[in-house]
Amino acid sequence: KSTSTADSAPSASSSMGPSSNIAAFLEKNEITLHIPQGGNEVTPILSFSQLDVPEQLRAAFDGFKEPTPIQACSWPPALEGRDVVGIAETGRCVHISAQLSSRPQSLLRSGKTLAFGLPALARLVASPLSKDKKSKGTTVSVLVMAPTRELAIQTHETLEKLGEPFRIASVAVYGGVDK
Repeated sequence: KSTSTADSAPSASSSMGPSSNIAAFLEKNEITLHIPQGGNEVTPILSFSQLDVPEQLRAAFDGFKEPTPIQACSWPPALEGRDVVGIAETGRCVHISAQLSSRPQSLLRSGKTLAFGLPALARLVASPLSKDKKSKGTTVSVLVMAPTRELAIQTHETLEKLGEPFRIASVAVYGGVDK
């Protein structure tokens, strides 16, 4: 079951197809969307061709047939810059990606990582670098907090690979000791 809450660059195309297809998609995947009062409706992205993102970021879905449910529902508001809270089963993304054994390991489990990572990178690519001399060209524009070291490393590796063509760096900072 997936749940997404949307709270405003790159965008998702609005030509999604009949609303009956969307209703069937939401029902099939047991998805509930909670939209704040006065908020815009979220129309899931059912096909990668509906995404308006830089071509180099499209490599993220090489080998994938269609967006995962969490991606389909989180990308439209996230690409608009709206806040999104999404909850998705871990096993579902691993199962969908497990067929792609030729993919790098860091991308095998990235269904949820791409749900927030792709819009974040697309917005960074679309944003001009700061002209402030004090920043020396270095800014922190996205912060991802992960509950475990393993997830922090997985997220870092996925975003680092996707950001490389754009010279977008990723750093993982974590504490504790190895298991």
